[in-house]
Amino acid sequence: MGILYKVKRSSLIGVILIALITQFTAVYCNLVLSTGFEKMNKFLVIFLALVAAAIYLAIVYYVYKLILKKETVDYNQTLIVNIAITFAIGTILQTIVMLSTQAVTNTLANVLIGVIQFGLIGWINWTSLEISRQSKINISVWTVILFVLALF
Repeated sequence: MGILYKVKRSSLIGVILIALITQFTAVYCNLVLSTGFEKMNKFLVIFLALVAAAIYLAIVYYVYKLILKKETVDYNQTLIVNIAITFAIGTILQTIVMLSTQAVTNTLANVLIGVIQFGLIGWINWTSLEISRQSKINISVWTVILFVLALF
């Protein structure tokens, strides 16, 4: 992962797009597998899935950024890569589960996927961010809160 933290801006945009596309896929599959999809406007569903994925990633990044605003180290690129990679892995797992079962994921599957995804982001942030111990604890608490919110 150390190589990913030293990428150029264009590669960083690519990593963000990968996370956005995987988030979009999970939201879109969730909408397709829900009841009443046949009656929905397909373009509206695609638009809403894109907006939901972008807003979700932006909220997570900006809350992390608010927690770390007192830090003097440059952590933005590392934080973006950590969020993008772990959310891509989590949504790929969720999409695989949804498509293999032909149904929206149940609570047990969401808990298992969430433990993998948010455990990974917590561990990667703890080991890779060069910040104070208090900030690492604050980020870990936010990660647990995010995990609980993701279950609903």
